[in-house]
Amino acid sequence: MKKQKVTNCYLPLKIANASFFMDKIVVLKRGKEESLRRFHPWVFSGAIHHIEGQPDEGDIVRVESSEGDFLAWGHVQIGSIAVRILTFHEDEPIDAAFWRHRLSVAYDVRRSIGLAMGTQTDSYRLVHGEANGYSMFSDDQQGVESIRFITRWRLEARPEDVEKQKRGELVEPIKPIVYYIDPATPKQWRKYLIAGVNDWQKAFEQAGWKNAIHAEEWPENAEELGMSLEDARFSVIRYLASPIANAYGPNVHDPRSGEIIESQIGWYHNVMTLVHDWYQIQAGAIDPRARTFKYSEELMGDLIRFVSSHEVGHTLGLRHNKGSSSFTPVEKLRDKEWVEAHGHTVSIMDYARFNYVAQPEDNITKDGIYPRINT
Repeated sequence: MKKQKVTNCYLPLKIANASFFMDKIVVLKRGKEESLRRFHPWVFSGAIHHIEGQPDEGDIVRVESSEGDFLAWGHVQIGSIAVRILTFHEDEPIDAAFWRHRLSVAYDVRRSIGLAMGTQTDSYRLVHGEANGYSMFSDDQQGVESIRFITRWRLEARPEDVEKQKRGELVEPIKPIVYYIDPATPKQWRKYLIAGVNDWQKAFEQAGWKNAIHAEEWPENAEELGMSLEDARFSVIRYLASPIANAYGPNVHDPRSGEIIESQIGWYHNVMTLVHDWYQIQAGAIDPRARTFKYSEELMGDLIRFVSSHEVGHTLGLRHNKGSSSFTPVEKLRDKEWVEAHGHTVSIMDYARFNYVAQPEDNITKDGIYPRINT
């Protein structure tokens, strides 16, 4: 491995040419090559007939049709997306010049839209993947090149706090992330939705920010203040009086940079039925509070708080992390001291739900049953 400098950005490169990868081949099932012929940037695991050459994860592979025709060069990985395509040109070597060209093109695009030399932001993403809302078009292309952006909020330190932050001190951002609670929300649940947002503060503290995120109720005099729930300047947790048992956490971001502008989280009234049933089935054996048709306001509020934290995570740019629970040793799920201190999954973005492994004799409290934001 070596580092190749390109416009003040560094990328580790594996220097090689096409002949180096000729023995590592991904052969597709019959008919599965059509998406690649339309320049789709992925090969899904279900489309693969077999793999030759025993490539390691990250190795460059040649992708061929069932007839042995060349389709693309890509790098192999473990998961449902088994190959990410790098080029559809058979004679294009994956070497230092390849990466240098890709980085130069990426830089030129960002310079053309004012990011590289502009004063609108203190940072920008130079290298992205192949998707997520931004595509490049040029006269030289016989297709479309898509680019993936990492979405994130803009948090900036005040000029007088920059050196403090470099020393590891917590500083407050110029503009914190604020979520307002829809005034249509039933009053008894508002404090739990707010708590679910504020729970993220400890995660931001690990990144050097104090009071970076919080929620508050929608002002009663909003109209006098010129505020509207539909205004893109305000992020809102919207209440939806609906029998749908769900919640969602989208965000609106700038397609040129990935900067998140605002979010409209939606939580349906009937999500309470969903979390009620989850908790009753998964925790009924260890929590007597779960063994009733109607939960106490405290218990239902805790469950709403969990939903709030999870959906806020999505609006921060996080996806589901369904592998995080694999980091928790199974035997620790019944260890009262350990699981109450650390939680049963390391990420609120997991789908681990509740600690259903624990047994009544373990005497585990809610601290070891609920998901949480871990740092």
